[in-house]
Amino acid sequence: MIPLRLIFLISLLLTEKGDMSERIDTLPENLQAARLLVCRHRPYLASLIWALVPISKTKKEHGLDSMAVDRYGRWYINLEEVTTWAPSKAALGIIHECNHLLRRHHDRMTVFDEWITPQGISLANLGGDLEINDGLEEEAKDFNATLPDNWLYPKSFGFEPHLLAEE
Repeated sequence: MIPLRLIFLISLLLTEKGDMSERIDTLPENLQAARLLVCRHRPYLASLIWALVPISKTKKEHGLDSMAVDRYGRWYINLEEVTTWAPSKAALGIIHECNHLLRRHHDRMTVFDEWITPQGISLANLGGDLEINDGLEEEAKDFNATLPDNWLYPKSFGFEPHLLAEE
């Protein structure tokens, strides 16, 4: 079986998309702690977490609020925001981003790529966020964390629980 990290590295080499110039060599302590916390409580995510390639992006220049991940395993982090988070909150963010990859949102949602709001927000990504965040309540209990109020949840929109992003 080919290691996940090798698959990500090969896909990075084969694509011209993305800029690796802002790669983060040493993560801030709260993110290091968060990664270890997730690996301790969710060991099945360890291979994926350590395969992610952290890259620094800002809100001002790139429009990134906190974290994001692309199909190639690049983990975009707004360090100005995320370094203020407690490790437990950062752990939930990491689990959230891993779920985008595990649920193959980048592949599933390509048919909805043109669904962009006038503000430039991807409705496909919002659907993926709602699908993932629906299950984060139990995750938050395990990490002794409070769910962030500014994240999107299906109940905030009156949606039924456990829907897929496409629904």
